Amino acid sequence: MKGVITVGSGGGSGPTTTAASGAGSNVALVTTPKAAVPWSAGKPAIYWAGWGLFAVGALLALMLIALYVRFTPGFNRQKRLEEGGSPASHRQQGSPLRA
Repeated sequence: MKGVITVGSGGGSGPTTTAASGAGSNVALVTTPKAAVPWSAGKPAIYWAGWGLFAVGALLALMLIALYVRFTPGFNRQKRLEEGGSPASHRQQGSPLRA
């Protein structure tokens, strides 16, 4: 390949292209590459913040349900383990609040 490189001022006007030597008129020109397409911006932070708040709310609801079940009056795990009965047998006895 043959070309002319000019360093300094007065090198000419406009972009330069270089053709391969000894080929003829059907040779492709070597040009500078075009700029790549930029990445998309993605989702804004408020979008992810909304999903984060939703997830925190769902975990809080599950935790409150579990705590409600655990600390319900009449829930005595030790008593149930000592009796050795199945949970179905306790349901037939009635409410544990009645004495």
